[in-house]
Amino acid sequence: MHDATPRSDVPSSARTASSTPALRGASALGLALLLSGALASHAAAQVRAITDVGAGLAVRDGAIGATEYAGSTTGINTSFGGKLGAGTRLHLDSDAAGNLAIAIEDTTSGGGESCVLGVDDSVVIYVDSRPGGVTGTGGLTDTGDGGRAAVSGRGTGGGTAPLTFAPGFTADFAIVLRDDSASVFALVEGGALGFVRGLSRAPGAMFGAACNREVDGLSLADLGTAPGTAIDYVATLINAANAFRSNEFQGVAAGTAPSNIGANPFTLGATDFATFQTYAAPAAIAGQKTVIEFRGFAGAGLSPTPTATQLDSRNWAVTGLSDGTLAFGGTQTAGDFARGSSAIAITTGGLYNFAVASGATTLGLQPTGPDLTPGTLTLRLQNTTGGRLVSADLSYTIWARNDNAVATALDLAWSADGTTFTPVPAASYASGAAADALGFVVCHAARDAPRGRPCGPVPLPALVDGRRAGQHGEPRRARARRPRAALDLQPLRRRNARRR
Repeated sequence: MHDATPRSDVPSSARTASSTPALRGASALGLALLLSGALASHAAAQVRAITDVGAGLAVRDGAIGATEYAGSTTGINTSFGGKLGAGTRLHLDSDAAGNLAIAIEDTTSGGGESCVLGVDDSVVIYVDSRPGGVTGTGGLTDTGDGGRAAVSGRGTGGGTAPLTFAPGFTADFAIVLRDDSASVFALVEGGALGFVRGLSRAPGAMFGAACNREVDGLSLADLGTAPGTAIDYVATLINAANAFRSNEFQGVAAGTAPSNIGANPFTLGATDFATFQTYAAPAAIAGQKTVIEFRGFAGAGLSPTPTATQLDSRNWAVTGLSDGTLAFGGTQTAGDFARGSSAIAITTGGLYNFAVASGATTLGLQPTGPDLTPGTLTLRLQNTTGGRLVSADLSYTIWARNDNAVATALDLAWSADGTTFTPVPAASYASGAAADALGFVVCHAARDAPRGRPCGPVPLPALVDGRRAGQHGEPRRARARRPRAALDLQPLRRRNARRR
């Protein structure tokens, strides 16, 4: 790390994490760096964000378990009796192969009229999954059947209810659920909608009257995207015979449409959509030694399908930048997330590739007032050895450019579930407050060693909990606190248990 007034450049290279087989199968290990300082507040771009961290897929059986789906949004309003609105949840889930599952759960009635979809009631989920798309339903004209009419915001017997989406939301597909069917359409203005596929339903015979409805048979490929990407959605309820639109929605802000909309135009607000971050498989711990390196990285951002100059966001998550956050599997390739390469002192906050010594490529961090003060970098790794991960050692190198009179700290912690973190005090690093002109200096140099950060392997003794890790099967994360520097994590090593 480095000290800087509001800046510090630190490259760190993580070399060796050794572990002894306690996490079984597809369990995961995550390491995160937490940066301390004042975190700028950001207005939420979505009403609700769901992140899928599990590789499995919900089972379509008509029963919705408490933790079966990755997450859900809660509906608003009740003008059609609560079929989609207040008291219902819209659940989503995905798996490593890119399959999707969707469910609607009534959490209040336990049965009765509010659960029943009438013959013309249609739940339409609009999906923004790729560039392009439509800004509303005004240009959709297909009324070939009830499902197509509902998607188009029109009635089979006449009437229109044009819906204009939130700014930045451009729908590409629509999923329509009716009492007797579930279908996916590609949106086409001025012509017939493109039929993508019918979906499998549960329960099959009484789908329209059920209080818990589940559908699957849909993939991210059907929606023009891939596993690990984020999709935006908004759901509405409309009568497909006369285009009478309810005020019941999913994914929109409370207070939207306080009364029935009817066969009238309606415009959603700026935050009226939700985001589902689909499951992205993390990097694998496939042997005794796993190396995470930044060879070729040029500070060009993060993506689930990275180029040679980018990091893979299936492995990395970032918080604390003024340009937003990055969830696992998300895409950020501009602004604070992509500040490029530098071999000189810089003052603009964000993520860089810092050239430190002997051509080494690093992940560089430059904190400023609004950036990374505080913030986190999270690395997640998955145990695919088939054995058990009992313990781990993490080794990395930190270079710090101490060119400003501000101290910086990097702290490490790990988590079995991505929520509760256990600090590793032995790995804490703090730079001095006095500036110098030495440029980037490796952490074991005389200048940095006295500040309390060891440069050899750091054992993570709290990882010795095979039973719990096996139960959760979630990423183990480590955190680091307030860097004025740059990080270069390189190898992680796993150590096999001895057999007797």
